[in-house]
Amino acid sequence: MKSWDKEALLIFLCFAVITTSVYALYREMTLRIEKNSSQSIGSITFKKKSAERKYDEYVIWEDIDNNALVFNYDSIRTFKGSAAFIHLKSGTEISLDEDTMIVIISDDDGVKINFDRGSVSAKSGDAAENISLNTKDVSVSMNKGEINVKQSEDIVDVNISGGEAAINAGGDIKKIDENVKAQIVKGKTEVKKISIIPEYPSDNAFFVTYKELAGIDFKWKSESAGTDIVQISKESNFTNIIYTSKSSNGKCGINISPGDYYWKVTARGESSPVKKFILLKDSVPEQIYPGDNEKVSVTGDEETVNFKWNQSEHAAAYEFEVAQNQTIEKPFKKLRLNMNSVSVEGIPAGHLWWRVNRIYPDGFIILDDKTIISGFNLERSVFTRIKPKPIHDGEMYASTLTENIILNWEGGKGVKDYKVEISSDNQFKNIIRSSNAEMPFFNAGKMSEGRYFWRVSANYEKWESPVSDAVTLIVSAPKPVVYLSPVNGTIFADNEDYIKFLWNDPLDTNSYSFEISADSDFKNIISSSKTDLSSYLLKNPGSGKFYWRVSIIDNAGTKIAAGAPGFFFIPEALEKPSAVLPSNMGVINLDNLDVVRFQWNKVTGADQYEVEIFQRESGADRSLIVLNTDKTVIELRNFSFFDQGTVVWIVRARKSVKGKITATSESDRNYFVLKINDNLSAPKPGVSGTIYVR
Repeated sequence: MKSWDKEALLIFLCFAVITTSVYALYREMTLRIEKNSSQSIGSITFKKKSAERKYDEYVIWEDIDNNALVFNYDSIRTFKGSAAFIHLKSGTEISLDEDTMIVIISDDDGVKINFDRGSVSAKSGDAAENISLNTKDVSVSMNKGEINVKQSEDIVDVNISGGEAAINAGGDIKKIDENVKAQIVKGKTEVKKISIIPEYPSDNAFFVTYKELAGIDFKWKSESAGTDIVQISKESNFTNIIYTSKSSNGKCGINISPGDYYWKVTARGESSPVKKFILLKDSVPEQIYPGDNEKVSVTGDEETVNFKWNQSEHAAAYEFEVAQNQTIEKPFKKLRLNMNSVSVEGIPAGHLWWRVNRIYPDGFIILDDKTIISGFNLERSVFTRIKPKPIHDGEMYASTLTENIILNWEGGKGVKDYKVEISSDNQFKNIIRSSNAEMPFFNAGKMSEGRYFWRVSANYEKWESPVSDAVTLIVSAPKPVVYLSPVNGTIFADNEDYIKFLWNDPLDTNSYSFEISADSDFKNIISSSKTDLSSYLLKNPGSGKFYWRVSIIDNAGTKIAAGAPGFFFIPEALEKPSAVLPSNMGVINLDNLDVVRFQWNKVTGADQYEVEIFQRESGADRSLIVLNTDKTVIELRNFSFFDQGTVVWIVRARKSVKGKITATSESDRNYFVLKINDNLSAPKPGVSGTIYVR
């Protein structure tokens, strides 16, 4: 008894631990939704959905929606090929390059950005705010300006584009001002003045274009006179430079295809800091519905009008406007939407114009913005009542096996609901079922065998309900399926891997049992399968005579309608005949020859042979004659149908049982060269065997 109590206590404790863990996981995954905009410190946008965020009090990483809120102590990471921008409420902007992870902290002392890999840039807002970027061994702080810190293995690179900063590397503090770059290697800081300063595009700038090539203007400052070279690469180490341009005035324009790029300026052995920019290709704006000058008709004064436009891959939102003038002045509807469609109420009839502006995330630069304004004509027709129209031509058929008999009809606008009636007579004097339906269809369920009639009426509340025409519904018990292929007695080649069976079920019950047997009463079933298709693919069962049948079954697998047996043959393979005469590739001269003798070896089990002779012409074989015999030799005395040249012949061995071929084989192709004079001897009778010509 004590042992049982201990086991029960152990089971209870295990259950309690599991329950607590499950609840903790549930809380872990659901409590995050309690955070709201008042608790956020900013928002995040990114190039594509390749960034994740982890709240400080949770352990699970989650995907970030574009323009999502950022909270204090959030951990954020980007992946290969992505970049993210964080916009703090204080005005500070933080850029994350690919494969970067940070923890962001905002308090009274300013903004702290902790990271152990990747590249991070920070730019202060209008208000002075202390910003510090901290790696494992180095801390860089700035009050106002723009700074970039890159951590790569044991090397930390720091670039200052504006303001002043302090670098703390293992207690060694150095102050640097703008246009200076520093490199920290193993705690030692080396500072170097920047003589070439890239200004535009700024680091991690985003451009959007609708074209295959877009022009981007590059600007920089250089202390030395002469020619500077702008270099653009897909890699930050510039191993493959794909665009270059020379300039002596600190600016140039380059046409570039969409992608991720790095750029720098070089001159006389000096290089500027490397900046990254991203050129995104978006789809051309297109208004799908209503189209330009399209006529739109709606019913009633309260009916909404639907608008749809193509979706943008990179836009954060859409601004929709509709007005009574082409310049869209004083629009009577102006909406900000996240979806690429909207249904608008209260639009008056007449000729109207509408447009959609794409709203991209903050910081995106639109190179070739294109806004389309479309005009359309809106008509509002008087509300009319229509009677439902059944979606059935003539009689409707169903099976007693059908679990759900669906009745469908075309509905009307303004209908509250529908009333469906099923009767045993076409005058609907004996209604056996009456039900309401909110949608234009009704599930009559399973019905017994018989002839029925159904109709539907539309309820328009205040007005009389129009009634549809009656539809005949015939419910019958299933009959056996009709076999389509193979037909009875079909002989298949023994080398076929699969045999396809087809049948037709007029009631389309869609549940069948397929069986193969070695006997007609199916006592020796070789294979049995269930299928929902009206076809079956059978792996070759080997040689012999086989029987097959298809039965209709119900959900439980019980046979409702058994199929009649069909049969087919697969002949066994005989030994291949070998040619004896004429010798392969021999030459036969018919000058003084009256007979050509074709001979082959006897094949065990074969009771009939077929010889086919071909004339080789232009690389192709033309059949001349087919001869059948029960011997192993045929003599040919008529040569009038031959031409000089190459002759090809084969022999086929066959075994038959009661007139049915049960086994076959075929020899290799045999060749000989025939030479014939112009004066041929007259044909003589006496050809052995039966001759067939084709």
